[in-house]
Amino acid sequence: MRVSRKSVFYAFFIGLIFIEQMLLLRPVPAEGHPASPAPPFQFIYVDANVGGSSGGHTALRINNTVYHFQYFPDGLFKLVRERWPHFRYIYNDLENRTLYVAHIHVEAHDLLAIRGHLDRHYLIQEAHMARLGLLVADTRLLNDLSHGRMQISVSGAGLFSFKEPPDEVSAQLQSAVITSYGEDYLTLAIKSLDRKLSSIPLVVPNIKDFKIANKTYPAPVAALSEKYAENRLKWAALRVLNRALPVRTVELTDMDHFVRPGDRKGLTQNERNKLSAYAEALKASVIHLLTSRRPDWGYPLLLATARYQAVMWSLKRDRLFLLDPFPEAAKSVSAKTVQGDPTVTARLADRARRTYWDIRRDTFAEQVLAERPYNRLEESAGRFAELEKGRVTGKAIRVAYGRLIPSRADGVPVPAPGVSQESIIQSLNSARLNREVYNNKLKRSYPYHLITDNCATELIRKLNAAFQSESQITQALGGNIVP
Repeated sequence: MRVSRKSVFYAFFIGLIFIEQMLLLRPVPAEGHPASPAPPFQFIYVDANVGGSSGGHTALRINNTVYHFQYFPDGLFKLVRERWPHFRYIYNDLENRTLYVAHIHVEAHDLLAIRGHLDRHYLIQEAHMARLGLLVADTRLLNDLSHGRMQISVSGAGLFSFKEPPDEVSAQLQSAVITSYGEDYLTLAIKSLDRKLSSIPLVVPNIKDFKIANKTYPAPVAALSEKYAENRLKWAALRVLNRALPVRTVELTDMDHFVRPGDRKGLTQNERNKLSAYAEALKASVIHLLTSRRPDWGYPLLLATARYQAVMWSLKRDRLFLLDPFPEAAKSVSAKTVQGDPTVTARLADRARRTYWDIRRDTFAEQVLAERPYNRLEESAGRFAELEKGRVTGKAIRVAYGRLIPSRADGVPVPAPGVSQESIIQSLNSARLNREVYNNKLKRSYPYHLITDNCATELIRKLNAAFQSESQITQALGGNIVP
């Protein structure tokens, strides 16, 4: 008997509690077991867990991308878009939860419409969240200034020690800059940035009438914090070069610490040759960025400087040193979970080790070592080192989705603004109002309710909304699906 697609949708969502017993669904096979090629469109049910996951979880997989809704601590209910390997890694591997999959046939043009609708929702949502982040940053900056804390946190500054003296590696770039631009270039450029910062008005935009809709891409927000952060990023990069500041030891990962029996130590002659050439390319990039017309050269300059030092330490000590790529806000799997099933951690560490060595081989097989393959090496090394430390010590393991680029943040000084304390307080009150107004509007646009607005109902609504009419829904999905 042929089961209609509409019946499949109904059965899947109505039967969440009994989902494991449904013949339609089958669990994802464990790693190492052969699996037949998956169709491009799947429903996924994740077994219940403890705490906030006690009701289970649902997701859609289209090709190799997974879409699912999650409730976040900030009170917002957001669509998450991530690659299938990471989704499975978190829910199946680390949390040891069974994934049940329903394979659904949908025509290619209908699947394209579904994916396009989900992607549009995601991009609009992320634009809203980015604007909220800027308003939160405005509030934080003005609150710090009102309390006499004259600093702002910027990405990349935490890669360097602002208290340590120069070392033999960090001094080399300083010498190259002086040779190119003269003894006073960096000092004068730093003073120029301080003057430019003092000319930025300490006011925030009024967004009380700002329109928010989860179907319309939002207008930009002229955030005060964004202007301050960009100025201080450049200041930090120039300061690092001017004082020849070294990379923090804790930000460098020595990959020889993670070799196992049978793995080779040190660098091959080919690796040394490629790293030497890459160091020269990084030095040239630093020299060029100092006079670049691009408005956002601060972070690229910090990153190029940090990578140059990592490469030079690798060459000096004949062992591969790489920057820690994990972001500041990386989530972590608790030590209790890691110790609860050490075989899972060991299996994941084995897999990460194989990936790291494969990428290391491929990276140095390139004719010329460039930024993208080097970043892939950083990322694979960081993930392997993190899992290997968890395997050996039983400590918590950091996890992060997507491309990982070294970006450790830290606070850098801000000159005292030339305005009264009363003006700062007035701007702070406006920033707080902006943040609350925007956040409340977002909660109304992205609501969560245990019964009526949850991970299952929202996926259904997005599926229906991908089509223009009832007839199109019926043709694509077998009928309008009721959440």
